[in-house]
Amino acid sequence: MERITIRAFRAPDDKLRCARFLMEHIRVLSDIGVTGVVKPGIEWCSDPDVVVVVAEHEQLGMVGGFRIQMDKEGSTLPMEKALIPMDDGIRSVLSELRHAGNGELTALWNAHRFAGNGVPFLLMSTLVAAAGKLPLSHLSILVSDYMGPYAVRNGFVPFSGIGANGKFNYPIPGYESYAMVLRDVRLLELLSLEDRHRIISLRIRPMQTRIEKPRSVPLEVNYDLRLDQDSSDTMPQAGRKEERFAA
Repeated sequence: MERITIRAFRAPDDKLRCARFLMEHIRVLSDIGVTGVVKPGIEWCSDPDVVVVVAEHEQLGMVGGFRIQMDKEGSTLPMEKALIPMDDGIRSVLSELRHAGNGELTALWNAHRFAGNGVPFLLMSTLVAAAGKLPLSHLSILVSDYMGPYAVRNGFVPFSGIGANGKFNYPIPGYESYAMVLRDVRLLELLSLEDRHRIISLRIRPMQTRIEKPRSVPLEVNYDLRLDQDSSDTMPQAGRKEERFAA
């Protein structure tokens, strides 16, 4: 059975992993031919309000990544920069969410050397779990067509007031992406009971090992989602029962 570690951290706390994240993300964008449109920045690497999750394999190294970027006055979310040339309504939509506490899940990538194992779903649900410890009520996301079902499973619904019911031809003609929102970061009411249980379990016990089955082949996943070393993050590991869930 393949084994990976999924780790969460605030961006300034691990500059080396941020650099690897950037290099791997650029490589994936190059492989699919969109580097001329999607240009990853580096400013987020020093932002303490950015939470990064990465998937690491013992032999293959970092094989996936994703991050939450919190929406703040004076800043612009990647989603807004991407969509405003196509629909400037995105500006007012995100402005309304900002006052209630909004963050964007952005820069999802999965290395081709470990594709087909369901890592993007695990990273997305991990960030939804991590968001429960942040001052957020909403999460937004601009997700590719093939990732749409994963977003729906995590409680996201399309923005109805922009694009074609949230759908855009992005990043290049021939690709479809959806602007979506999760409106209840705490309650997760749109999730199935099983998926909600997984996420709440990760919020309560951010260090645990589980057998996950996001695709046809199971993975052993070691989670380390400690952000601020609070009491729940430092619970002793002895005696913890391994949990098995099919994602």
